Amino acid sequence: KAVECEYQGTVCCMTTPSLAHAFYMNGRSEVLLDIDLRFQYLPKFRYFDIQSPTASDAENNRIIVFDPPFFYIPMESLFAAVRTICKDDFKTKLLVGFLAREEAALL
Repeated sequence: KAVECEYQGTVCCMTTPSLAHAFYMNGRSEVLLDIDLRFQYLPKFRYFDIQSPTASDAENNRIIVFDPPFFYIPMESLFAAVRTICKDDFKTKLLVGFLAREEAALL
C-alpha cells in the first residue's frame, strides 16, 4: 500500500522524465531537467545537457532525484552537473538511481 505525503518544496527531476510525468499526473508540477524533448509538454520542463550544465539550470532545489546515464558519461561530468544544479549546496538531498556495478564509483 502506497503512503501519501505532502512535501512542500521543489523537487528537481534530473534526467528522470518518467518521475516528472508521474508527479504531473498526480497534480504536481516539478522541474524536469532532461535532453528528451518528448517531455516538453510538462510545465517545468527545461532542456538540459548533462555534459554542459549551466548556472541558469539551477534553482533552489532541496531535493534532486537523479537517474544518470552511466554508460557514456564520466563520473566526473555527472558530479559537475549535480554541483551546478545544487549550486554547490551539499545540504541538498540527492537520490540517485544506479546499477550495482556503478556502486564503487559513487561511494
